[in-house]
Amino acid sequence: MHHDKKTQSKKAMRKVDVIYPLTIAKLTKKMGAKQFLFVSSLNANAQSPIFYSRIKGELENDVRKICFDSVSIFRPSLLLGNREEFRLGEKSAEVLFSVFPFIFVGPLKKYKAIQSITVAHAMFKVAQLNVKRVMLYPSEKIEEIGNSAE
Repeated sequence: MHHDKKTQSKKAMRKVDVIYPLTIAKLTKKMGAKQFLFVSSLNANAQSPIFYSRIKGELENDVRKICFDSVSIFRPSLLLGNREEFRLGEKSAEVLFSVFPFIFVGPLKKYKAIQSITVAHAMFKVAQLNVKRVMLYPSEKIEEIGNSAE
């Protein structure tokens, strides 16, 4: 039973994290969209042994294959903000990130939590630039763009 539940959960995760965004990308391309921006994950890598990082990496690779003029991939660290669902692991991390932000400097800076509104601001600004290539935005870069003055 336990294994089956895990398989179901992975299937559902793949649907939300790969199939839906990829379907949207293909549809928008068909409708004439020139650029595509999406949120991936900090450690996205199609070769990762970690399922979540692996499917995010697969999504990145698949979207790159659709011939948009411009693809912007945002890789935030832990997202802070209001959400319906409560996940203990994320909540604990959120507390750690909020209470000890000074830990996340230097090489650990890319792991510093980021507000989802900051990610949205950065995506909006990058969309206006319409950069004609595939661009990867790591968390610290998202923070920088998202918080910069208009």
